[in-house]
Amino acid sequence: MSTSSSSRLYGSIQLRRNRGLAGLYLVVAAFLILYALLFPGILSIGGFSKFTQNWFPLALVTMAQALLMLNGGITLAIGPLVSLGAVIAATTMEGALGVPGGILAVSLAGLSIGAVIGAIVTYLRLPAIIVTLAGSFIIGGVALILLPRPGGFIPGWLSTVLAGHTPVAFLLLIVILGALEGLSRNAVRPRHLRGRRQSGRCVPLRCPGRTGEGCSLRPVRPSRSPDRSLRRCADGVG
Repeated sequence: MSTSSSSRLYGSIQLRRNRGLAGLYLVVAAFLILYALLFPGILSIGGFSKFTQNWFPLALVTMAQALLMLNGGITLAIGPLVSLGAVIAATTMEGALGVPGGILAVSLAGLSIGAVIGAIVTYLRLPAIIVTLAGSFIIGGVALILLPRPGGFIPGWLSTVLAGHTPVAFLLLIVILGALEGLSRNAVRPRHLRGRRQSGRCVPLRCPGRTGEGCSLRPVRPSRSPDRSLRRCADGVG
C-alpha cells in the first residue's frame, strides 16, 4: 500500500473516531477565550510561556496514562514516578555527566520501573491497579531516601530555558506530539488496521480502545486493489 493511500486511510479513520467530539472542542475553546478575557496577560509571549509551563508536566503525565489506558492498562504509580524522576534529576545533574547524565538516569529509572511492574502484572497475573498502588508507595519511599529534604541542583541555564519567558515548554510538547503521531502512523495503524483476508473475510488483529473502530469481522469480497480492500475492512463495510 502506498504512503499516500495509507495516510488518507489513517486520516479518514481518525475523522470518524473524533466526529462526536466537536462539542468538547467548543467547550475547551470557550474556556480558553474566557481565560484570555479574565487574564489578558496570557496573550503576551511571557504570559503564554508561564501558562504552558504550568500544565506541561501534567500534559506529559496525561499522555503517558492515555497510552496505557488505550492498551487496556492502568497505573497508579505515575505521580510518585514523576517525583522520583525529579529527585533523580536534581541529584545527578551536578555530577560529572551533567544534564545528559541526569536525563539518562531519569530515563533508565523510568524504563526499569516500568519493566518490573509490567513483568509482575504480565507473568504473575496480578491486577495492575494493585501492583501499581503498592509500587507507588515503594517509589515514593525511594524518592524520600534519595532526597530526604528539599535540595538538589539544576543548572541555571536549564531552569531559564524551561521556566523562563520563552515558550520552550510548548515547543517541546509540540515535538512530542508530532513524534507520537508519527509512531502511531508507522507502527500502531498498520498493525491494528491491516486485516488478514481468509476466505473472503477480514480477520482483524488487536483493536485498541473500547470501541474497536477500524476492525471488522464482516465478510468483504476480495478486490483487485489492496488499498480498496483494506479501506473496506477498516470501514467495516461489506
